[in-house]
Amino acid sequence: MALSAALLVLLASAGVDAGPGSAHDAPPPPTFETPPPIETPDDAPDAGVAGGIPCVTVSANVEPEPVPFGARFELVVTVLRDRGVQLDVPAALAASDEAPQLAEPRRSVEELAPHAPVSGTPEGCAGGANPPPARVRELIRVPFLALALDDVATPAFVLTAKDGASVEVPSLPVRVADDPSLLAVADGGPEQPGQVSLEPAAGTIAYRVADQRPWIAAGALAGVALVALAARAALRRRRARRPAPAPPPPPPPRPAHEVALERLEALLVAGLLARGETAVFVERLMDEVLRDYLSARFSLVAEARTTRELVAELLSISMAGLDVVLVEELLGDADLVKFAKASIAAERAHAMAMRVKALVLATSPAAASSKAGAA
Repeated sequence: MALSAALLVLLASAGVDAGPGSAHDAPPPPTFETPPPIETPDDAPDAGVAGGIPCVTVSANVEPEPVPFGARFELVVTVLRDRGVQLDVPAALAASDEAPQLAEPRRSVEELAPHAPVSGTPEGCAGGANPPPARVRELIRVPFLALALDDVATPAFVLTAKDGASVEVPSLPVRVADDPSLLAVADGGPEQPGQVSLEPAAGTIAYRVADQRPWIAAGALAGVALVALAARAALRRRRARRPAPAPPPPPPPRPAHEVALERLEALLVAGLLARGETAVFVERLMDEVLRDYLSARFSLVAEARTTRELVAELLSISMAGLDVVLVEELLGDADLVKFAKASIAAERAHAMAMRVKALVLATSPAAASSKAGAA
């Protein structure tokens, strides 16, 4: 098969017709057109040439230039390298308050034209190789935000190859302008991922609002007063519903014999007998001492009874020490003095008082209990 193909080639080169199926009928071999090379921008500031990485050229610049204050800008690192050379980029660069990093670096690779010289390629990179190795252009874009007018710079970082060789991308100063007209230029293109758009500050708007604080304070005071009045009325109704407390029980009555003896002593010291007022003395002795004592001691109504009625009632009481005959004699003598206006000597009146005292002592509860015990 290979021999037949060689014969066909020889015949075609000699101009001999090989007949049907010869090389003249075969399609011509394909040809490749070399596209025009993509030139490297010459105005990009050089960030240094990789001395430790062969055939790698690195340049860096800032876009846009100048950077409006508060706008987004990018550090653009251009790397010319052979295909297959891998460079590692740090995900986060050194932090800066003047220009913080907005997102991780974005990388894009572009194939350059083969077999064509590329500007920026170091001499000797072709190395006599036939064909020379393919070249690529890699763009590394790192977004930042300009938050200061002075001392703004991009951070320096290192690109590292797989074999450990590295190249440093130095820090670039960033010129920041505070001209608002530059914002329109910077924001004119399509918004990039992570881009921050700043809008101009709105004008001051003044509102006139009525002061409601006096009305609020007056309403609060009125509410407090209403609550206090309602609480007071509720307390009064609650107190009115409570039953009135029972009055304390009266003190127990004094024993009848103590009251009688006390009145008798007061009557004796009143001086009636010394002044000759014997009738008054006898009358008070019967009414204030003897009759009151009999009423309290035996539960009788002695004040409204006559002598005969009182004596008859006393006869129905069986009690030791109660001398009914003595009571009848005393009341009879007193009736003569009171109603018949009979005169009585002071000595006899005093004797009547002593007999009343003896009757009281003989019928007191203590004397009655002692006599009952003796019996």
